[in-house]
Amino acid sequence: MWRRWCCDLNSFGATIPFRIQPSLATNPNDADGDNYLFKFSSIGGSGTLPASPRPYLWPNGQQPSSVTIQKVSLVADIGIIPWVHPSIRWGQVKIEVSATYSSTPPTPTPTPTPYTVTLTLDGYIPLTNTSATPIAPKPSNCQALDYPAPDQAVTKVPPGNFTVTDQAPLFGVGSNIALAVMGTCRFHNGQSNPCSPDSNQSSPFYTTLDVIPVNVEFCIDSKGYTIDPITGQYQLTQCSPTGAPTRVPIYAPVDGCLTYTIGGTSPSQLAQIEFDFNPPNASGYQTSWSCSTVTGNSPRWQLSIVHVINVPGGAQVRQPVSKGALIGYVCTATDWKDTLRPCGFSISANAEPHLAVSLRNKVGTVDVSRADALGFLSIPYCLYDRWIGKISSGSVTPTPQPNRDLEACPQ
Repeated sequence: MWRRWCCDLNSFGATIPFRIQPSLATNPNDADGDNYLFKFSSIGGSGTLPASPRPYLWPNGQQPSSVTIQKVSLVADIGIIPWVHPSIRWGQVKIEVSATYSSTPPTPTPTPTPYTVTLTLDGYIPLTNTSATPIAPKPSNCQALDYPAPDQAVTKVPPGNFTVTDQAPLFGVGSNIALAVMGTCRFHNGQSNPCSPDSNQSSPFYTTLDVIPVNVEFCIDSKGYTIDPITGQYQLTQCSPTGAPTRVPIYAPVDGCLTYTIGGTSPSQLAQIEFDFNPPNASGYQTSWSCSTVTGNSPRWQLSIVHVINVPGGAQVRQPVSKGALIGYVCTATDWKDTLRPCGFSISANAEPHLAVSLRNKVGTVDVSRADALGFLSIPYCLYDRWIGKISSGSVTPTPQPNRDLEACPQ
């Protein structure tokens, strides 16, 4: 039974790619990128499948031989994602297709072939082209969300000592995209190379997580580990931003006092925000204390963000910062390979783009609980860990394997 989501899209001004995550092509050998399932231009028309099959994007791991578009419903208008493209607006959609398979499916068995089934798929489409012209116009009465709808399979976690309404997204005010856990480090101490995951993930002593925007996670796990046959280096440059700005911007999620440290070895390139929040009094984030003093338990919390580059104003100590203010950028693969090591000496030059984020309380002396860490990082658009990359024959196959214990959405 089809559930109607917000509004249906019925007219399209171009042939539109339907993608698992917002992204443009970065691989010169693949003009459509690795994350699209098909292209379409009309309801009732056929979708054009990629010449190179992408079974990992489809239910049951099988790409059909043909699809017919039955319905496109807009769930959310999530806006422009600047590191993808400076003008394209993205929409989260549910698309219903009639899919024909020419081979026997995993279940049920036996089934005669060819056979046709109806699938409902979750993903993203561009609502505008690169000139900001609408190509999938919303109806005038459309009540689509302006933020991504959470995956219903992800556990809703209480925000712990924080509230949803008082926090801005880490990767961009207005770009509205969720966080994802990068790599296999899980909760770790943020110091070692390679990382050593905390032995007790259910109640870890250290609560540093490596995070990136959710669409960058897919890129890394689909082609980030491919080895260049000439240089022998990982081709992570394919997962660096192609839009403007050319790095992923980072924004202060809360009001507080910003300290930015340049240089050093472990850690280095550190942006640290001290902020006060007093949930027992239900009084929200506090602005009554001065950035020049620290007394007792004020400020109560400290957010550390490592591997930041190009912070506005350079090195600084305890300067006021407002929620939503630009505080720097995520290091790209090129930054990591720079011989001057501007993103830190403690991590391999083949490091994937990421931030190491940790949250502490009592003026930074005690790591918070796992519940507080997940509750804070999932605000406001969830925390995911969708994919892993499997290397075989010199290439990488992205495999959907959610780490449900590291995924969370606001309650």
